[in-house]
Amino acid sequence: MFWARLRQDARVCFIVFVALGGALGISLSSADQSGLIGLRAEVLSQPGLPVEISDADPSSNIVEQVTTVDYTVTNRGTDPLTHITLLVVLFDPYGNVKGGQLTCEHLTLAAGQQERRLLRLSNLLYVDRTEDYARIVLAVQGAGTDGRYWKLATPFPELLAAMRSGSPLPAALEDVVKTGSCPAGWCADCFNDAQDACGKGIKSYSCEINAKCVCSFSCLMD
Repeated sequence: MFWARLRQDARVCFIVFVALGGALGISLSSADQSGLIGLRAEVLSQPGLPVEISDADPSSNIVEQVTTVDYTVTNRGTDPLTHITLLVVLFDPYGNVKGGQLTCEHLTLAAGQQERRLLRLSNLLYVDRTEDYARIVLAVQGAGTDGRYWKLATPFPELLAAMRSGSPLPAALEDVVKTGSCPAGWCADCFNDAQDACGKGIKSYSCEINAKCVCSFSCLMD
């Protein structure tokens, strides 16, 4: 079983954004409008990062109404990796954003090692691959070791645009302070990202910074 292979002390940071469009108040799914059905996953090329994400494989469970993404994380740095921030964006054929999720955890990954992991999205972000379509793009937004935590210096709208277009985005990094389980400003940053992602405004938002950092939101749609 995959879960049996996960380390008990593993903690990984995720940011998730879903783009499942509606158009001009018409209550048709993106699949109805575009003719596309299913899930597709890609990884944004980010030259210069000390950590790499690859081999993303999405799935959905109709019974549980949950979408998951398997992926591989590789430590390209020289120090053991203890944190990673992963941004996952789901686009419909039109690039509209429906909502998002941010989860912060830890992992233990020595230099040069890789690990297969599973990301479970919030039920609010469920995509029925038999009736709808989503293009899922993964990107690293931050990571850390025992002595350092960094994040991308790239503004979120620029990162989101690169993920939408599939254009490579060279890494520009900045150090940040980590307070408790989460990087400083975790909830505020997530809320700001939600505002940038939700073109029509935020419909709902919540952020938890206890033992496990979780932030989720949904967007107002046409």
